[in-house]
Amino acid sequence: MLGAGLVFGNAPVALAECTIDGEVEAPPFTSLEGGDDLVCNDVELTGTIEAATVEEGDDSVTITLGDGMPDGEGASDTKVTSSEGVAISLDNDTKVIIYGDAELNALDTGVYATGDDNTVEVVGGTIESYGYGVVADGDDNTVELVSGTIEAAFNGVTGNGANFTVTVSGGTIDAEWVGIHTTGEDSIVTVSGGTIEAEQEGVSSEGDNSTVTVSGGTIGSIYAGVYSVGDDSTVTVSDGAIEAEREGVHTSGDDSTVTVSGGRIESKYAGVYSVGDSATVTVSGGTIDAEWGGVHTTGEDSIVKVSDGTIEAEREGVYTTGDNSTVTVSGGTIESKYAGVYSVGDSATVTVSGGTIDALWGGVHTSGDNSTVTVSGGTIEAEEEGVYTIGNNSTVTVSGGTIEAEQEGVYSEGDDSTVTVSGGTIEADDYGINIHGDRTTVTVSGGTVRTTEENGTAIYFEFTGEGSPENWAGSLTIGTGATVEGNLLAESGTFA
Repeated sequence: MLGAGLVFGNAPVALAECTIDGEVEAPPFTSLEGGDDLVCNDVELTGTIEAATVEEGDDSVTITLGDGMPDGEGASDTKVTSSEGVAISLDNDTKVIIYGDAELNALDTGVYATGDDNTVEVVGGTIESYGYGVVADGDDNTVELVSGTIEAAFNGVTGNGANFTVTVSGGTIDAEWVGIHTTGEDSIVTVSGGTIEAEQEGVSSEGDNSTVTVSGGTIGSIYAGVYSVGDDSTVTVSDGAIEAEREGVHTSGDDSTVTVSGGRIESKYAGVYSVGDSATVTVSGGTIDAEWGGVHTTGEDSIVKVSDGTIEAEREGVYTTGDNSTVTVSGGTIESKYAGVYSVGDSATVTVSGGTIDALWGGVHTSGDNSTVTVSGGTIEAEEEGVYTIGNNSTVTVSGGTIEAEQEGVYSEGDDSTVTVSGGTIEADDYGINIHGDRTTVTVSGGTVRTTEENGTAIYFEFTGEGSPENWAGSLTIGTGATVEGNLLAESGTFA
């Protein structure tokens, strides 16, 4: 039969016609029903292709444009042009496949799905829109970009329902607003290849329990590369590149999780910026290169773990603001122009057991009462203080590793604070340990505390000297297994 459907690879072919279930049909196609299989090739259509509601129990609708074999030198030979609105309009349970020789041109939206369970596959084709590329308003919709281009004046891909899934394994999304935008709960965005270029966010996910995974490709944006808003959201970067004029990855919501195990994040602001309580950021590989902070969390009970990879920052390498924050550095490299790790808030905990912190300001800086800093391994190098704590009841414990600083190795300011050295090396030009506050305690039972200056001070105490000694005097204990090189000084009083 003339115009009957053929098969070429995975793409069914209609010979310069449109067929429905193998029979040649003439446009317009405005009432496709359940079970209809529309195939168009080597034709130019004007107006809107519409699929009606698929009733329960009926087969789905399939719309296939092109056969993957363009005429001429890559020219599209199958086109759908809508000068008034939508090129393809779907309700529910419909699949659209756009092959490499097919092109949609729309004034408003390339493909618009109002119902549930629709799938749009772009396999080399092109969607050009003066509005939105693909919009899905219902639940359980899917968009797959294997190759080809989605170019939109607004958002490239938009999903406004729950369980919306977007997969980009190749091709290009070029949007003047957001590359991919989801607004429903339990959305999943996966970028394993291709390119997303956006004037706003590359990927924006708004809704609880959303997941964004970047394992390849490139995301370039003027705002955040990946922007996730909602509780219990997850962002994972294992490969590829995120290049952003603002934050590389931005999450806003409680119990969010960001994992960077590979790839590269470059940003003008923070590399990873997390707003919300109980957030967790893990860096186990890859590179974060930020002109502001490398990793920045702003909620209470936040956790930052660095076990490998590189964080390069013009300001703080890791910056936490909020009570009960925890920062663990067990490997990798943190290089910063300000503090390597800076925690602001009460009951902060910073643990360094490996890796390298190289900072032009302080290596580890805490500001808040009841903070705890533990160094058991790794290297901290700083042009000012190696470890700097401000707040009452702070505790600094050094049992291994190396702290090298041009000013103080350990600086502690606050009453009832404790510095304990049982191993490792603290070496500084001016002061090995410099502690300010009443009822402070320094115990050196092992390891080395030294100054490199000829008249440098190994351990320095400063008290208020007000009232009776028991109200302000400090305690210094140096064990026989310790090495202390430099002066021992106490100002405004004596030891208890």
